[in-house]
Amino acid sequence: MNDLGIDNPNMMELSSLDLAAISGDFDTVTIGRTDAGNQMTIGDVIQGTTGKMVETPRNPQSYQPEFRNTSIIKTDHLDIRGDIRAPGEIFTVEARTVQVNSQNFHNPNGKPDSGITAANLTMNISEQMVVSGWLRGTKNVNINVQGSTGTKALINYEDGVNSLRTDIGSDITVLESNGLVEIKASGSIKIAGLVEAKGINSDIKIAADTTTTIMEGGVVAAREDEGNIWITAGEVVTVDSGGAVTAGARFDDIDGKPTAVKTGEGADVTIISPHELVIKGTVTSSDEMKLIAGSPLNNYYDDYFSKLPQDAKGNDHYLSAIKEDQFAMLITGTLTSLADDTRLELIAKDDIIIRGNIDVLGKNSDLKISTPTWTYIEGLLNVQDNITILGGFDAEGNSTNKANTAGSSVYVHGTARINTKQAGSSINIKGAQDVDILGAVVAGGTIGETGVTWAGNDSTVTVTAGQQLFLDSGLLASKSVTMNGGIASADDNEIGLLVTTAGGATAMGLTSDGSGGLIATNNAGNMQMMGTFSIWW
Repeated sequence: MNDLGIDNPNMMELSSLDLAAISGDFDTVTIGRTDAGNQMTIGDVIQGTTGKMVETPRNPQSYQPEFRNTSIIKTDHLDIRGDIRAPGEIFTVEARTVQVNSQNFHNPNGKPDSGITAANLTMNISEQMVVSGWLRGTKNVNINVQGSTGTKALINYEDGVNSLRTDIGSDITVLESNGLVEIKASGSIKIAGLVEAKGINSDIKIAADTTTTIMEGGVVAAREDEGNIWITAGEVVTVDSGGAVTAGARFDDIDGKPTAVKTGEGADVTIISPHELVIKGTVTSSDEMKLIAGSPLNNYYDDYFSKLPQDAKGNDHYLSAIKEDQFAMLITGTLTSLADDTRLELIAKDDIIIRGNIDVLGKNSDLKISTPTWTYIEGLLNVQDNITILGGFDAEGNSTNKANTAGSSVYVHGTARINTKQAGSSINIKGAQDVDILGAVVAGGTIGETGVTWAGNDSTVTVTAGQQLFLDSGLLASKSVTMNGGIASADDNEIGLLVTTAGGATAMGLTSDGSGGLIATNNAGNMQMMGTFSIWW
């Protein structure tokens, strides 16, 4: 330190030579103490023959100053400014705050070169950690930030106390198979860097007591076979635009657009929020994907719904017009499932609003959307086998008789497209009160510029409303289309099934038993049929 002009009698320095002198046969080596006000800075602790500040040969006795024992670092604040190695060892940090810088103390203007690598790395933090460099474990990385108050934190946010923040370019990674990255925090978790589990059967678990946010630039990935990603929070989970959660896949540029490519079999994603779940970015899995949201905690009309654009005629957006304010699940990004013979499930205790895209690309794989209140579809649902959309039904399939303020339990916007691709696939849309279909619904074919190319026989569309079924678009299927109106309420003018001049149905009559096409309309009361119905034999 004297060489750097630092002369402080209350400071202790351990040079590379000192660390190299600590033999590797101790049970545990503990350095420092956690008393308030203590500060510790660690630079390079790594094997090397040449210095970084000045490229001159090192003393041979200091070639290998790695931590060679089970080591515990204790301090009030820890500043990481170098490449720290504890190969094959257990390395633990106990501190109130930690800053993992990206730049090396000896080369502050150079490339990122700062972080900790150990066999088993544990960070026990009582207030906050900010990661701009790396935290890597060959077997495990455990991060525990418990007791955050926001007092004397490194960074504060308006949305509440933060426990962990990672920056773009940072990484928290487990390097070998059967590894685990586990992050737990009492405050919020904000991830803008990479969190990755490499190797087969490696997992990532992220849990915040308040909010978990995968920010723009943030990536949570387990790309190899049997990788698992599990994300939760005590309040809200958000994947921001530009953020990604990816299991068993990567994205390649194919024909000018990012396309999901499977890299590992059996990799799952589970995201659970007791309140809102917001997906503005991408969530991708090679096997099961399960998204679960609870009851709403916050209000969104002023900040989001009221700001949705009007249409070309100057009419307010539907969600703005009905004064939508709360939801359980909002998807404006993209969900992609690559697995065969599986089902992507969206399950919520309140409104599900889909303004993005859902791609279920695996053979014989299904999509299920279910909520006891109401479901809104404005994006593209692209599924190989079966689609089930339920609004106003509980987990057992019993009607809750719930809907939005306009009486709709399922609303399909005019720009939406609901499409199954395989022969023998089905689309089942069911609402406890009204079902309003303004977008295209096609079962068993691929929608192209000139129409539908049918995959084969026996695909069906069934739409069922507890009150009014309103159809202002086309329902198309290779085999049959069934429309079931309900008992209309007074605001439906006692019409249980209403097909406008823009609405209609087409059954192509492609059946394996030769029975031909079928369009069925069922209703307990009045019907108005002004659209076009086409049956092919």
